[in-house]
Amino acid sequence: MKTNRIFGILSAALILFAAPLQLRASDTPRLQFHLVAEAADAAPADTLADPGSKETLRVRKEVLLDESAVARASVTISPVRGVPIVSVTVDFNEAGAKRFAQITAANMGKRLAIVFDGKLLSAPTIRSVIRDKAVITGQFTAAEAEVVANALNASK
Repeated sequence: MKTNRIFGILSAALILFAAPLQLRASDTPRLQFHLVAEAADAAPADTLADPGSKETLRVRKEVLLDESAVARASVTISPVRGVPIVSVTVDFNEAGAKRFAQITAANMGKRLAIVFDGKLLSAPTIRSVIRDKAVITGQFTAAEAEVVANALNASK
């Protein structure tokens, strides 16, 4: 029974990683950065669940940056207090780093929604200007983080 379950998990992982993860011109970018709408914000927004806080957020529809700004993505697993923290590190290309620095400088104190395949991964508060690299931490497993990193790298 245990062997069948492990085989099933491995088979699913192989299918995910072997499947072509390419965007067609008509597809929506898989990774998107949006602002979280503030209370009085009347801008068009989607309602998305934040997996970290379990709250529902209004995420503005305007895409500030997408995966075209990404040079590469990788998975990092680091132990904090004995518990593994899984994150996806996103290195921006030159144009993406410049744009991300502008976005973060102009929106200090606001929340930035990081959306992948229409699902909110994280919505941290912008505390400083971010240029070359972003680290996305969230409530995902190492396998889920690998899917995100592989999809971003395949879209290059």
